[in-house]
Amino acid sequence: MGVHLTLASEWDVYRWGPISTHDPASGLLDAEGYFHHWPREVWANADLAAIEREIAAQLDRALGAGIDVTHLDAHMDTLVHPRLLPAYIALAQRYQLPFLAVGLEERFEEDGDAEVAAAAARMSRELLDQHVLLFADLRMPPLDESKDRVNVCKQIIDTLVPGLTLLRIHPAQDTLELRAMAPDWRSRVADYEAFLSEELRDDVRRSGVHVIGYRALRDALRAEPSATQAELW
Repeated sequence: MGVHLTLASEWDVYRWGPISTHDPASGLLDAEGYFHHWPREVWANADLAAIEREIAAQLDRALGAGIDVTHLDAHMDTLVHPRLLPAYIALAQRYQLPFLAVGLEERFEEDGDAEVAAAAARMSRELLDQHVLLFADLRMPPLDESKDRVNVCKQIIDTLVPGLTLLRIHPAQDTLELRAMAPDWRSRVADYEAFLSEELRDDVRRSGVHVIGYRALRDALRAEPSATQAELW
């Protein structure tokens, strides 16, 4: 189980906020006292020191609850912004935890922010030079289409490139709460059902893909604390 470091709260009827502060001066809060809805609002308003304290508090709460944390990632990829990424990396390295940071520049090119995309591209090159990036690719079944989920996932499995790929899914059971909270609830339920499917399991076995969890990556990282992440794989 990892910690999904969170700085944004996108839903309209289900909101959450920081655990480290309720001070508006932190820039972490919107007008209603919750996290901002979208990453762009976090990037524009949040104080970097407040972000560092908040993500550390979230990890500390998980550890304090007795969770054997295996990795870090970032809700809505908020922490992959060039201004925030160093804090994300520093926290992961402090606790020797693998983390997700893939395709930085593509994210901001898609948003049409050329200046930030250029900064992200420079940071990607620096991370590659340091052998920090873990994953060769990131794949995710779309959240805007729920039909034929097993075949969609089989196509993802069958077209993986050599190397370590993260498959990001959003499985959830069909409940009234989920339907009220998430406009894309059908896709989340479809993920849940697809990854319980024997048909999909058989396809994974047939493909020769090796399924691995974050615990193995974390333990390998900790076994060679002086090595870079890339050198371990």
